[in-house]
Amino acid sequence: MFLLWRTFSGYRLMHFAKPVYELRWADDIESELAEKPSAIGYEVVTRLPNGKINSNSLEITSDERWGASEDSGEQGSWRFLHNTDRYALSSFEVEPYSLRGLGPNKADRLKGKRFMLFPSEK
Repeated sequence: MFLLWRTFSGYRLMHFAKPVYELRWADDIESELAEKPSAIGYEVVTRLPNGKINSNSLEITSDERWGASEDSGEQGSWRFLHNTDRYALSSFEVEPYSLRGLGPNKADRLKGKRFMLFPSEK
């Protein structure tokens, strides 16, 4: 969680837009996606896993890892809008594949493959 301090209003809990998406798998072992993931909406969150703030630009980045080996997950960044004292989503991507679901043939080709959800890929 991130708090913003202002002299006259005190602390304020910051809110962040985060894409909502669904991973549709073509198989039961999660080795192949049935379709490329895309944002189907947005939700507002107050918690950014592993969130880090750049003290110069005030940009916040988040890197949430999943699974037993934490080798898949999602990454996002939010830029601070000085005129409104709010954060705006600047990028968000998902890395869905974990080594658990990938066989030796697919591991080299798909491990580390990321899908950009925001800004949306054309």
